[in-house]
Amino acid sequence: MTARRGKRLKKALALFLALAASAGACGPQVDQTGDARASGASDAGRAEPPSHAFAFDCGEERVVVEYRGVEEIFLFLPDTTLTLPHVRSESGAKYSEGAITFWSRGEEAFLERDGQMVNCVMNRRASIIEDAKLSGMRFRATGNEPGWTLEIGFETSVLVMNYGQDRYEFAAPEPSVDAETGRRLYELELVGRTLVIELMRKECFDSMSGERFETTVTLEFGGRSYPGCGLALH
Repeated sequence: MTARRGKRLKKALALFLALAASAGACGPQVDQTGDARASGASDAGRAEPPSHAFAFDCGEERVVVEYRGVEEIFLFLPDTTLTLPHVRSESGAKYSEGAITFWSRGEEAFLERDGQMVNCVMNRRASIIEDAKLSGMRFRATGNEPGWTLEIGFETSVLVMNYGQDRYEFAAPEPSVDAETGRRLYELELVGRTLVIELMRKECFDSMSGERFETTVTLEFGGRSYPGCGLALH
């Protein structure tokens, strides 16, 4: 039993790392000066890094931060959206327009609003979802043993298999839809093999975390079936 449990934990960790990688980063990176940068941020004179989004739990509120290079962020609050410019700070990454300040270091942050400061902690799972939305994805699904993730986008879709070892990009065709059952079926050829993606409007529970999802997903790829769960992102 101990060996089996250790194997499951190892697989769970590998899947988590794959999920984080598919979002582009685990969180804002902190450089040697203490300033947080979006993953992939570059030095002056080099191309701007891609945008990345992260979700923070600030008290009872969920706040989403979209890092656009190092000069500004989009701050999505429950009641408004703001653009905050970067300001100098002795440590961490600080963005402020005066009345509202967001100050982060790694996975912890502070949100100052109306003269009140609230502690914030990054929500990794929510960050993966928000980053997928920012990347133009409209549906996301995951499965276990072996771990896989699927993101269906408006233009490009991504399938990651074997705990992140195999990655495929493709343009998803229009699905066939059964309006009565809510079943959506995608069929395409991928690296010489048939990929069939079935989405059923039926609640699904992750086999490891127990998390509830709105859609039951089944992949048929390379002669093997992969069950999982998913949710619409838009």
